[in-house]
Parts: sequence; structure tokens; C-alpha cells
Amino acid sequence: MNGIQITKKQVTSPVGDVTGRSLQRLSGLMALAFLTALIQCQSIALASEVPSVPGGSHTSSRSPSPTFVSQFLTGIARGVPTSGNSDAASPRQDVQQAEVAGSYRKAAEQGNVDAQCMLGVLLMTGRGIRQDPAEAVSWLRKAAEQGHANSQYFLGLALDEGVGVEKDETGAVEWWRKAAEQDHPDAQERLGYALQKGIGVTKDEAEGLKWYYKAAARGHASAQNSLGYALENGRGTEKNAAEAVKWYRVAADQGQVNAQNNLALALTNGRGIAEDKIKAVEWWRKSSELGHPKAQYNLGLALITGNGVEKNMTEAAIWWRKAAEQGHAEAQNNLGFALWTGDGIAKNQEEATRWLRKAAEQGNVHAIKTLRSLSR
Repeated sequence: MNGIQITKKQVTSPVGDVTGRSLQRLSGLMALAFLTALIQCQSIALASEVPSVPGGSHTSSRSPSPTFVSQFLTGIARGVPTSGNSDAASPRQDVQQAEVAGSYRKAAEQGNVDAQCMLGVLLMTGRGIRQDPAEAVSWLRKAAEQGHANSQYFLGLALDEGVGVEKDETGAVEWWRKAAEQDHPDAQERLGYALQKGIGVTKDEAEGLKWYYKAAARGHASAQNSLGYALENGRGTEKNAAEAVKWYRVAADQGQVNAQNNLALALTNGRGIAEDKIKAVEWWRKSSELGHPKAQYNLGLALITGNGVEKNMTEAAIWWRKAAEQGHAEAQNNLGFALWTGDGIAKNQEEATRWLRKAAEQGNVHAIKTLRSLSR
């Protein structure tokens, strides 16, 4: 059997992680991005806010997934009454939400751009109003065309993923640029990523780095991580591991899980900072407890090798299971092997085979080789 895989994983950013994700994961990230800027839409009183538009001429290539909606709603209560983290609202809450949506619609129809933005948000999630991504896009476009930065950013997200409108990466970048030029940090990071990767725009790593810097300087944690990754890997600039670590740390201190994982990798390898495997494990644990699959996988590796922490195969298997359940192929392979051998976990060769197959389906070479050896 091929066995445990021990390659540690680095992460660019939530934006960088989007490529290759499943539809559901993509929608979740889009939801979080909407949520980050959502509160900026709410500069008017609830008594005189948000709207509706006749359905747009665009047809949606797909609708928001349940993950999109649930993650989008996590913090929407800051401006709109909801039932908290539950999807089920009480009758009274339903009435409150409908009243709020109605007030936003009235204000939007009167030309209030903040209300148009907020109505677009509500229509995208179906909170207090029938969910209608196409109409949501129509309102966002109306506000975006009047120079409303948040709406420009949100419209870019919808175009980038094809929610409520046909997918148009070039159009998404154009709207992000408009918002970025108004100092919208989320748009600045999205634009930076598009330029660094050449998605919807001619690749220009140097210009992408410039936008990362702008967003990072405004305290945008994800952009700080993306900037660190670009500096570490020489994307649009000379490699500078020490400067990269500085930005990883700033983002990690804000709770940015990708930065926490990347800072841990730098600490364990002594790259741009003095080696400190104990501190690395502390950062991996922080990120893992926030649900980051790559950190959970890396923490598992530290636990089986005893790097910075006492060896504990049982705990390693626990973290690999958490990562495996989120689709992390290497963790699926390692969990499968542990289940097959009974090392740190009750032996279960039937379940082991299932996890190995999941990893193999994602092209994991270790899992493929292991399954071949088992079939002989």
C-alpha cells in the first residue's frame, strides 16, 4: 500500500481558492463576499428603504445554492431582521422581514441607490421577499450604473459566477475596476486576483499586486493574505519571504484562516521567519478550529510526525476526517489509510475503501496506487 501522504498545503486566498471548487463551494464564497460589503449598503433608515424591479432581460444560468443563501444570511441580521442562524423564521419575523423588504422597494423605486443595492441583496437571498436572482441583478445594475460602489462590486460577483445573469468574467472585471477605483477594498482584491490570474482581463501580475496593496493597506484581511502569497511566490514582484510573512501575520491576527495556514507553513519551514514548529501548530490549530480543510490536513501531519506537538495519531485522524468531509483529497487518502490499518482509529476497511475512492476520484495518486494494490 502507498500509505500516508505528507505534503503540506499552502493557500492563496478565498478568491484564489475559487478556481476548481464545486458549484456549492463557489456559491458559499460568493455569499461571504456579498456579506462583507453588505453593511455599507445600509446608509438609510429602515423606515424609508429598499425596492423591486421588473424582471431583467437576462436569464440566470443558475440559481444561488442553499449554501450560498445560508452563508449569505449569517450576518444579514445586522441590517435586516432575521431568525439568526436558522433558515426557519417565526411568523412574526416573516412579517418583519416582508415589511423591511417592502420599505426598501419603495425607496428603490424612488431612485435611492442604497435602497436599490439592498433590495438586490434581499432578492438574491429571498429574505422577506420572493427570491429572484434575475431581478436582484437588475436592481444592482441600476445602482451600479449610477456609480454605487457596493452595487458595482455585487454585480461583478453575479457576473463572475453567472447567478441571475449569464456568466461574464470580462464584465465582472469591468465592474470591479469601477468599484476598486472608488476605494472599495473587496473589489480591489477581486480585481487584483483577476489581473494576477488573467481571468476576464489580460494577465498583469504587477497591476494585480498594486490592487492587493491598496486593499491590504485598508485592512482587508483576505487581500493581505493574497499579497503575502504574491510576495512569497514572486507574482508581479521579486520574491520577498520576510515581507510575505509580515502580511500573513497581519491577516492571521484578524482571523483570516488561509493566512493562518500560510503563516504556520512559514514557521514550520523557517521561510521568511525564524523556524518555530510549536508556534506553527498553534496557528494550524486556530485555522483548523475555524474549519479550514488545508490547515486541518496540515495539523494532522504535525500530529503524526510530532513536529511542534506530541505525536497523536488518534487526534490526527479526527482532523483528517474533518478535512476529508470538506472534500480535501489528501486528507481523504490519509483517513482511508488510517481506517484500513486501524492506526489511531477503529479499523474499518469498508469505510477506508470509500474514502480512498473519493480521493482517487479527485486524481490523488497515492489513493489510486493504494486501491490498485488492494485489488490485486
